[in-house]
Amino acid sequence: METTIASPGITPKFHPTYGVSLSNEAITSIIECLIPGCNLLSIDPLEHGKSFNNRIYFLQVDVPESTLVYGLNKGTVNNLVLKLNGHFFDQSKSENEVSCLSLLDAFAPEIPSPKVISWSDTTFLVHRVTPEGIPTRREFRLDSKANKKQQGWIIMTLVAGIPLSTLSLDTDKLRAIGEQLADIVFRWRESLPAWQSAGNLECGIPHAKPQGLNFLDVAGLRVASSSKMPGFGITVVEPIMDLLQYYRLKLETRVEKLQELDIFEANRYLITSIRKFITFGLPQLEICKAESTFLFTHYDLSPRNVLISVNPTKITGIVDFEFSGFFPELDEFVNDCVGNEGDWPDALYDAYLGKLEVLGMKTPRKGIKEQLWKEATMLSRLEENIAPWWLENVALGDRAQYLEELRKSEEKVIEAIRSLDREV
Repeated sequence: METTIASPGITPKFHPTYGVSLSNEAITSIIECLIPGCNLLSIDPLEHGKSFNNRIYFLQVDVPESTLVYGLNKGTVNNLVLKLNGHFFDQSKSENEVSCLSLLDAFAPEIPSPKVISWSDTTFLVHRVTPEGIPTRREFRLDSKANKKQQGWIIMTLVAGIPLSTLSLDTDKLRAIGEQLADIVFRWRESLPAWQSAGNLECGIPHAKPQGLNFLDVAGLRVASSSKMPGFGITVVEPIMDLLQYYRLKLETRVEKLQELDIFEANRYLITSIRKFITFGLPQLEICKAESTFLFTHYDLSPRNVLISVNPTKITGIVDFEFSGFFPELDEFVNDCVGNEGDWPDALYDAYLGKLEVLGMKTPRKGIKEQLWKEATMLSRLEENIAPWWLENVALGDRAQYLEELRKSEEKVIEAIRSLDREV
């Protein structure tokens, strides 16, 4: 087997992908195990800076005419993606993405998204999807010395297209993409059933009577609520059944980070006022008394995760569902406004909201009560700045250069609490 390999570049020590990799031999053995008789033509690591949370390899695999594997075309070259978790995540992130992609495949197969070929929950277990789409499990051992810090991976089909974030389109084309994106978001909101609790998902092959409130069996795979929320660093003790519980847990998790990590030492004095707000102010907010509806949410819907063709101007794929799940109906818009603030061109986003409104979906511009929107966005800004996630893994020796960012976060926390207290 002749395989070409490119260099991934140098990764800074504080990035999640530092030290995370699979050897050429390991990737080859995985592919040969999953696709007997195949020819692995190339392994192309994604260069540094293009993916923060994962080590990604692009694979070209020539699949024999006699081999049937779900999601692959036999007798031709298939383009695949191997996605390894960064070392601040465990297999719960992989399982969540597999779960979300499996639900999309079952309930809205027309949405252009990757098809899961296989995944692992540890170094030793591989889940393989059969030609019929039914998952099976087998043991598979990797050399841990040659493949250190390996904490779960997914192999999925490569969706064709160019990231929207890399293109400069005129206003008419931006509007066209915005309307197409609205059709996709509306489709998954309408097609996937609502969930009884908020959070991410886990999956496995069912062996016993299901436990818990939420689960769906799709193509031999049981998808259920997870106790982990990898995007927020949260472990859920009890199902999140209402919005007060949801916001309280998210804020308390960030307070714990503020308390634990020395990088945030200068802002620890804020803990008393934050906890006072959580105890007395938060329960009085209108949004915490609102009806709890948990709908499918991508949670990182950004131009970098929207793939398009240029001629014609068309969305060819939506990718990166690793933090997707079932969340309050405002959260997708809130993340656009706060977490991904400034990512979307105005013309595209206006067309996106306009088409959603035509389709009958509530948006911040029409249908969502102004008070609820104000509180939801302010709570998100508060959460984001209590202990900024992008500073969590900075070495203490480099702390001085981030003092200005900590000062800005301090100001935002104070302003958010003042603003929210005025709403009570």
